[in-house]
Amino acid sequence: WDGEYDPTWAYQTTDAGDFDVYTKLTAPAIDTDYEQAGILAATDSTNFWKICMINDSGRKIQFGNTIDGVANSDYQVNVSYATQTTVYLRLRRVSGVVTAFYIPDGGDSWIQLGQPTYQLTSGADVDIGLYANHPGGSQFTATFDYLCRLFCCTLCWFGSGPGCPG
Repeated sequence: WDGEYDPTWAYQTTDAGDFDVYTKLTAPAIDTDYEQAGILAATDSTNFWKICMINDSGRKIQFGNTIDGVANSDYQVNVSYATQTTVYLRLRRVSGVVTAFYIPDGGDSWIQLGQPTYQLTSGADVDIGLYANHPGGSQFTATFDYLCRLFCCTLCWFGSGPGCPG
């Protein structure tokens, strides 16, 4: 990520309300600094939240945001994820407050990654999707099995997964 908003991503625009989405990510080759793949929620090209698997001096699960074009390290949460290549990622906004969760491969319950006080403003449509990026433009493989909304799950954008209709 070179500071520009230019990841490769597939997304859909949701309404301005709350959301709760999750995916299963397998990325065996995230081994160069700042390679990353995960879920991104953006109100525009300079304001977004992400939960991802990233290499930042080692493989990690990261929850962070960029506000007005500036990456906000005050809200970054990193968890070492050195040996595993598969993870379940979840990003949720309730009343404007964004939280992130993950489940390690083989796990069975969501682990919360902090809760920043900054809000992703309610009232604005949000683009939510899956992304992968390498700052130097090199290629690596990231496989997403699905992207689903939790609870109502009337929307499963592709594939199938726990809680999603066939």
